[in-house]
Amino acid sequence: MVMKDALREIPFLTFCADEDLDILLSKSCHKSVYRTGESVVVHDTQCHSLLLLTSGSVRCEKRNAEDQADVVADFKAPLALMPELLFATRGRYMFDVVANEGSEVWHIDRENFFGFMQTHPSVLRIFLQTISDKSVNNTKTN
Repeated sequence: MVMKDALREIPFLTFCADEDLDILLSKSCHKSVYRTGESVVVHDTQCHSLLLLTSGSVRCEKRNAEDQADVVADFKAPLALMPELLFATRGRYMFDVVANEGSEVWHIDRENFFGFMQTHPSVLRIFLQTISDKSVNNTKTN
């Protein structure tokens, strides 16, 4: 899959033209490639960038009392990794994120993404919907 096609599978980037994606990726961002077992994010790290998984897969792990890793969730590309942390007051990753296989992640600077959303209202609307839906789906009532 071509990288821009993978990015367009992320809901809030669906309607972006190639030129829009070029603009997004040209400012304050970088691509990282991770091998199997490499750490993408360390638990309790402050979120300063939007992480876009464009190839491969990752898992979220939490350490138990015996310091063994328990897998909390698996994610397959393409997707945004925990976008709800990006603008949170205390946006810290609550898990280690580890590559399950060779994976590519784009790190988009928070302020760059904020500016991009301001000039691309459809991205802003769908991003807000994405994180709002996640919040609603994580709320449990009895």
